[in-house]
Amino acid sequence: FIYFKTSRISGAIQLVRTLLNESNINCVTTGGGSIKFFDSLQNELKNVKKRDEFDCLILGLNNLLKYSTDQVYYIEKSLSNNEILKIPLSLPVKKDFYPFILANVGSGCSFLLVESKTRFRRVGGSILGGSCFLGLLKLILKENISYEQGMEMAKEGVIRNVSSTIGDIYGGNYDKFNLDSSTIAAAFGKVASLKMEQVNIDKNDKSSALLHMVCLNIAQISYLFAKSYSVKNILFSGSFLRHQSTNSLTSAFISESITYWSENKFRALFLKHEGYLGAFGCLFTD
Repeated sequence: FIYFKTSRISGAIQLVRTLLNESNINCVTTGGGSIKFFDSLQNELKNVKKRDEFDCLILGLNNLLKYSTDQVYYIEKSLSNNEILKIPLSLPVKKDFYPFILANVGSGCSFLLVESKTRFRRVGGSILGGSCFLGLLKLILKENISYEQGMEMAKEGVIRNVSSTIGDIYGGNYDKFNLDSSTIAAAFGKVASLKMEQVNIDKNDKSSALLHMVCLNIAQISYLFAKSYSVKNILFSGSFLRHQSTNSLTSAFISESITYWSENKFRALFLKHEGYLGAFGCLFTD
């Protein structure tokens, strides 16, 4: 499998050409880049096939669920030290695992209702995702930072230094609606009450508050789709969740939100190899 950014298309083509010359390999592409750059790929590599992104995504996911026993996990926090724990979900998946909502979060977000191993449909989307997080963070910090740098800063930040809580607004818990004083009530709310000359907030706190805002909204939309289709399993995939082996903050925010909105009735599920589902699915196309 070859992963490349669209800004590196010429280098990717050269790499694939080298591989094709060394062995008898069929080149099958998927994703937005396979459409955007198909003419260049076809001219340079000749024998190239393109496949639908979501078809390959679901094919890859279903086959991983079928043949692997350690692909799916959920998040829990240790009460003793607040450590983020990954708890594996026993697989292979049985029939009653379907239907489920798949939230595929990349630059934006697509929500798929996967009804069976062979049936799925896109039921909605959102403009929130990795591009929203990184784009807004660059504007806020006025720095040319990478996605990885933004995530590292978010790990060190304190959300409540930027965003307002229920306690900030009500002076304590809001018991009528069972809202704890520590619950975030307004993203960047503390900044709203400051004059510009007073705004001197640590960049890590800004990054953490922004990531939290994006994740909570993605989680809430996912939950609403799951609720509207009477589905309890919600899986998350896509490039927004990459690097989860070293950084589980994104998954933790999403998981915490799903638990909150569903009153602990639904659970967010994550995939060990979520970044390769489309490439893996290509192996099962004609």
